[in-house]
Amino acid sequence: MLNHFSQVISMLEHAINNDDFKNLAHQLKQSFDWNELIDEGKQAALIASPRKKTYMDLVQYKAQYIRGYLPRLVETLDFKSPRMNDDGLINALSLISVLKKENKRKIPADIELGFVKKPWQSLVKTPDGSIDRSYFELVAATELNDRLRLGEVIEPQSVLHQELGNYLVDPDVMMGSHTIPNTFKEYLSSRIDVLEERLNAYQKLGKSFDRLTITKKEKNTPDEAEYYKEIIYKLLPDVNLVELLIEVNNWTGFMDEFVHEATQNLANKEELEVLFSTLMAMGLNIRFQDMEKSTHITSAQMANAKQWRMSPESFKRAQSVLINKQITCPFSEFWGDGSKASSDGLRMQLGVSSIHSDFNPHYGDKKGTTIYRHTADKYISHYVEVIATNQREAASAIDGAIGHDTELTIEEHFSDTNAYTDTAFALFHLLGFKFEPRIRDIGSMNLYTIKSPDQYKKMQSLIKRGVNLNLIEKYYDEIKQIAYSIQTRKTSAKIILNKLGSYARKNKVAHALSELGKIEKTIFLLEYAINEDLRKVITQMLNRGELINDLARELFSGQRGKFMEKDFEKQLQSASALNILINAISLWNTVYLQKAYDYCKTNNPEITNYLEYTSPIIWRHINLLGEYKIDLTTLPKELRELNQGK
Repeated sequence: MLNHFSQVISMLEHAINNDDFKNLAHQLKQSFDWNELIDEGKQAALIASPRKKTYMDLVQYKAQYIRGYLPRLVETLDFKSPRMNDDGLINALSLISVLKKENKRKIPADIELGFVKKPWQSLVKTPDGSIDRSYFELVAATELNDRLRLGEVIEPQSVLHQELGNYLVDPDVMMGSHTIPNTFKEYLSSRIDVLEERLNAYQKLGKSFDRLTITKKEKNTPDEAEYYKEIIYKLLPDVNLVELLIEVNNWTGFMDEFVHEATQNLANKEELEVLFSTLMAMGLNIRFQDMEKSTHITSAQMANAKQWRMSPESFKRAQSVLINKQITCPFSEFWGDGSKASSDGLRMQLGVSSIHSDFNPHYGDKKGTTIYRHTADKYISHYVEVIATNQREAASAIDGAIGHDTELTIEEHFSDTNAYTDTAFALFHLLGFKFEPRIRDIGSMNLYTIKSPDQYKKMQSLIKRGVNLNLIEKYYDEIKQIAYSIQTRKTSAKIILNKLGSYARKNKVAHALSELGKIEKTIFLLEYAINEDLRKVITQMLNRGELINDLARELFSGQRGKFMEKDFEKQLQSASALNILINAISLWNTVYLQKAYDYCKTNNPEITNYLEYTSPIIWRHINLLGEYKIDLTTLPKELRELNQGK
């Protein structure tokens, strides 16, 4: 705006000095968009006004930012209203685009204003009957945003903003699921006895019934475990990170998954060295220009590899190769059978401005985003995505349980409070998983019953009400359709839950799904209160995720551990590279822990009793920093020698 002001003054000065005002108007129109110049004049007047600005003055001033991009947005996208009786919003959006194209300012006084809510009407339509364009466009933009969220306006080519039915499978093809009961009657008969058994078991414990009573268990890790862990950890060979990656690739060939998107060619020897350098730079959060100083690879080569070989699909395939190898390692059986997984978020600060970043008071006063990661009981991270910091994590928890594409057979999923919702309980159950979150202040939660609450006299203070079975039965077919669509990956939980959540209290299907979830939540809460071993497992699994997050922080320490990319796609590339490094370290350690165990067990046979307390997420013997000399010819022919001298 100040730039334009300076240019206008220069033109006026030239006209005055040369007594040439005939061409001034022509020059102004040639140099500037006339409507934009007038709008900037209004902004300048508002800023320079000596009177105290009102709240609406500020709103009108800020609206200039929205009005600047609204015509281009409307011109580019095809917004439609699925309702037959449109109240003028779509027509208003079309008019805004036309006015911009034809460089016109005036809005017809008789235009349909049904979309303008009552508080705005006196601002949009002035006392003399004319339309205030700034408020007209601001209200149109606001309504567009709200109605996209509510599903009352759609964009047919959008991923997120289509009609709900477009995301769901045809009801006629819903067959073959081994986890989703075909009818509400089948579902109810399978759960009523389970809930009844849990309620009766809790009543027999003789605990307080003012709130759910949770007894705390003593420490579960024996002191001897630390002693034997230290013995086996000291034997692990010292290794540089780049050597570790090359060795793991020799075992698995995971780098072969980074094929060239255009040619579909595998990387040759020279290109493989570039890939290793690029993978480490991205996973360690090191700028390519800085990585160039530590290797013989140029930043241009790394940028090219990132663009053409590091696609989300390539990362997912490479991750699956590493995980499937870990599953086959005998030593990993000490940690679990691959049937349990947890998920948790790792908050990351942003070093650049991004529309997706946000503040969270729990993490200081800096904007950031979140890496959401799934961790299996074998200490491997099988799913990762980047989400908004203040986003509920339930959808990401479900999507990761369904969409990891590995040979893991997940049956139980654990999370913290932020992934818990009643809807999550419902969908996890229908999809065939036990959902077992660690819920904050779990003892104060209410229970729900299928039978009349009056049958549980001793627990009246715990039971809030009976579940609305009629609502679930009425909308069970829609619930089944949603679950089946997620299970067959016709759509994602994130899309469906966002759509249902945006409907707020208007959507009966969302209410029915939540009611079904209350049944599953009550079953879990009672099991949690009764079963000390379950509480132990929940803590163990969440601790494994935290341990992997600790390694992630250690690795992703370049550029002060901040994301330096603006959009989710590039942030996901970095998060995926980081996950590859984590899983490679976990696999390498698992293989060498097996060798260390084989060496120890003859003289220390009792060590076998404590191997379940070990972990492959250790890195004190791994050099993560320094020069990264990539030499594919130094690969050991056999496993490295153990550090027997330590």
